[in-house]
Amino acid sequence: MIPRSEVALRGALPEDAPTIAEIWHLGWRDGHLGFVSQELIDARHEDSFRTRAAQRVNDTTVAVVQGQITGFVMVVDNEVEQVYVSVLHRGEGVADMLMVDAERRIKDAGYRLLGSLWWRGMREPGGSMNAAAGPTGVYSSTPRQVTTVQSLCLLIDMKRISSSKPN
Repeated sequence: MIPRSEVALRGALPEDAPTIAEIWHLGWRDGHLGFVSQELIDARHEDSFRTRAAQRVNDTTVAVVQGQITGFVMVVDNEVEQVYVSVLHRGEGVADMLMVDAERRIKDAGYRLLGSLWWRGMREPGGSMNAAAGPTGVYSSTPRQVTTVQSLCLLIDMKRISSSKPN
């Protein structure tokens, strides 16, 4: 785990877009190859992530460790749209810090956070999700590709909190 004091969170800058794109592209491939159509894989080439990252800079917060971007979160209104962490920093708590920041941004936008729900499961190529994962990962006795999927669902009041009289 990286101590919180060693991670700086800040709004993304236009010059961060290439690094965001690289983390996003590699992370997307890690989570999707073997589970989506070849057509979608072909559409999600490196340049597509460069274009999308450049367009989404204003929605993005980056995590920086020792001067290097290690991950990012994209938030629009009350939705966490993307969260990715560099393969070199996965499992070190960076995603947790990014999600805390995402929750703050959603609250700052005027939405009320009702709660959160973590879900952990596993997915096999061409298969469906199921909740057969152990607390530290997925174990398989057969030589097959299995991906651990961990999701956080934020339960958000879809109506902004009124700035007028309280109910």
